Amino acid sequence: SHKINTPITFGFLKPMILLPFSLLNNITTEEVEAIILHELSHIKSKDYLLNWFLIAVEIFYFFNPFIKILAGCIRLEREKNCDVQVINFKYDPLFYAQILLKIARNNNDVKSFHLGTVTKSSSLLKRIRFFSDERNMTFKKGNSGIFCYLPILFLIAISVLFIPAKDNVLNNTAISN
Repeated sequence: SHKINTPITFGFLKPMILLPFSLLNNITTEEVEAIILHELSHIKSKDYLLNWFLIAVEIFYFFNPFIKILAGCIRLEREKNCDVQVINFKYDPLFYAQILLKIARNNNDVKSFHLGTVTKSSSLLKRIRFFSDERNMTFKKGNSGIFCYLPILFLIAISVLFIPAKDNVLNNTAISN
């Protein structure tokens, strides 16, 4: 597409991978394969659905800065998970870091509803540091990052507890009348 600057996975029920034409002119076939593997790992783990959920939670709790921080942590962990899957496939971490840097140079503006390969330079640095460390490269299938989702679920559960029950509201209005 000519309308994007970074590879993205976009869609709701049938996600698709979009690659920018400007990037495709500057990378090799092997680099394109690594990018597509990264985006396919987003699709495999259904990150596109989680992204829509995170956007809805961020909109609903726009006043809470902790939700924004937690959503950023979840997005970073999802990206790191996809990076590890690409490197475990067959790519050298240095080669993959160079691909991410090429994408970052090509990237000018990322919309919030996209699952971009590179969104911020600070997150890019964190991702490269993460997969450059050999201890982080062991991917365990059972550990899919559920602990990242627990804080948001906890905050939603707590907020539901503070919504007054319908019976209490009716009783309070009946007493005041």
